[in-house]
Amino acid sequence: MKPTLICLYGETCAGKSTLGKNLSERLGCRYISFGDLKRDEIKQHTRLGAQLQFLLDRECPIPAELGYEVIKGTIEDDILNIVSGYPISIDEFRVMSRSALVVGVIELCVDELTLIMRLGTRRECPVCHFPGVIGDVCPRHNTNMTRRDDVGIDELLKRRRLYHQRIEPFLQLEEIRQIPNLRLDSTLAREDVASQAEMWINSTLNNRRRE
Repeated sequence: MKPTLICLYGETCAGKSTLGKNLSERLGCRYISFGDLKRDEIKQHTRLGAQLQFLLDRECPIPAELGYEVIKGTIEDDILNIVSGYPISIDEFRVMSRSALVVGVIELCVDELTLIMRLGTRRECPVCHFPGVIGDVCPRHNTNMTRRDDVGIDELLKRRRLYHQRIEPFLQLEEIRQIPNLRLDSTLAREDVASQAEMWINSTLNNRRRE
């Protein structure tokens, strides 16, 4: 049997990491961030990281097979996997579908002003990178969270344009729309967003068991 996946989408600062890690605590599932794994490969100077850096330096798209190689070793067979930021093209989706089953798609929706306001408040645990905002303490390590400086305002707006140009059209493809999907207003309180997502995931999984 193929491992099961929920794919999670949203713009930078939409709250993907916050929701994904919250759901991993609530559901006992595995949260996988494509962006985090990609950056780790590059930072550690692995063979895969070198290939990714070569493509990024030249602003070339990452081939579908190479993109899946980033996450395939982290997908677990016996529990639900929530994958953030991947796949973002039909080729990537089809490559991943050879060995994994996407049972749901969640998209976090947020307006531009909220994204800009959130940018300055983003924090993370310096030990495990658990996401938060100003004043938060990591629930795992009981340490004060530190500021995330990986994205500035210009980069945020650039990523926003790319999201609308590339990822939103991908999510509207018929092959993707056939998968159960949920759109969430991520301007709501974090716990409210997580509760809605948790209820929907449980319902989606129960429906699959009855099929």
